[in-house]
Amino acid sequence: QGVEGKAIDGLTDDQLVSFVKKYTVFARVSPEHKVRIVRAFQSSGKVVAMTGDGVNDAPALKLAHVGVGMGKAGTDVTKNVADIILMDDSFSTIVTAVEEGRRIYNNVLRTILYNLSSNFAEIFLIIVGMIITRDIILPLHILYIDIVADTIPSIALAFEKNDKNAMKQKPNGLNRRVFTPFMIATIIATAMIEAGVSLGIFFVAKSMFNYEIATTLALLSVVLGELVFTYNCKELKDYSFKKGLFGNKVMNIATLAIFLIQIPVFFTPFGSLFSLAQVTVLQFLAVIGVTVASFFVIEMVKPICAKLFKDK
Repeated sequence: QGVEGKAIDGLTDDQLVSFVKKYTVFARVSPEHKVRIVRAFQSSGKVVAMTGDGVNDAPALKLAHVGVGMGKAGTDVTKNVADIILMDDSFSTIVTAVEEGRRIYNNVLRTILYNLSSNFAEIFLIIVGMIITRDIILPLHILYIDIVADTIPSIALAFEKNDKNAMKQKPNGLNRRVFTPFMIATIIATAMIEAGVSLGIFFVAKSMFNYEIATTLALLSVVLGELVFTYNCKELKDYSFKKGLFGNKVMNIATLAIFLIQIPVFFTPFGSLFSLAQVTVLQFLAVIGVTVASFFVIEMVKPICAKLFKDK
């Protein structure tokens, strides 16, 4: 529905807040009307973007959360007060920018989930090691994990493509928290799964072989587990299969490169520099199998967390 600006003149600011929600088009509005409309939407908690090209648009552009000026047809006054300038004067560019902004935001969430889950998993291993008075992973191993396993995959997540339904999602608003109940629950759940896998491998290896092999395989499980977990983070609430596991070429190359690095570290005397024992092919394959299995467990946990915990 549409309405002319003269209908606004007789309304108080409080009345205008509810009035603007009834209409999608405001015609024949003055600069004062534009300012009042922007303030009315802001008062109801909306994030307001304002576009314009003329001098009369400048007050509302400056007041809005995001002022968008026209680069070709816009006046100097409009360009000076605008937060963003459209160099092609095309409104479709705004849609593209919003879509890219949502991709970046979602990738930030993916990176936060990846890094915090992995770090909390390491903390769990350290705490359990303190309880049993035996190190499950050594301090040098933590440094190895941070340098080799954590950094590159988290960077690769930044190249993740946008979700198909990204533009159908509701705006986040001004007060949306990053650490929502859903996010906290997912971080804790995935960290416990990652830590549980490494603990299981450590205790089984310790009973079958020796302490050195056990710590070595525990480290291997952490490194490979974090590579696998990267693919879990492609989707925060749904199954990663639906998006396509191998659509991010940067992630695929990074994962393969880090995996190949592990071969000389765990199969040759080079690993002794990191206080590691040499492992057999069978041991290596066994750890791969367990970490891949953890991928499917985490995939099942994500939608459960999404149903049980609010993401706001």
